[in-house]
Amino acid sequence: MMTESLCIAAISHLRQRLLDDMAVRRFSQGTQRNYLRNVGRFAMFLGRLGVTN
Repeated sequence: MMTESLCIAAISHLRQRLLDDMAVRRFSQGTQRNYLRNVGRFAMFLGRLGVTN
C-alpha cells in the first residue's frame, strides 16, 4: 500500500508538471485534456506507470 501511494504521488507530480508546462506554452484546455488522455493511454500501452527508478 505504501508503494502505491508513493506512485500516485509521483504520478500526480508528473501530471501537475505537464499541466504547468502546457499552461506556460498557452495550450488550450482541450489540447491539455487530449495530451493527458494520450499520455495515460501510452502508459497503459507500455504496461507501467510513468515513474522510473
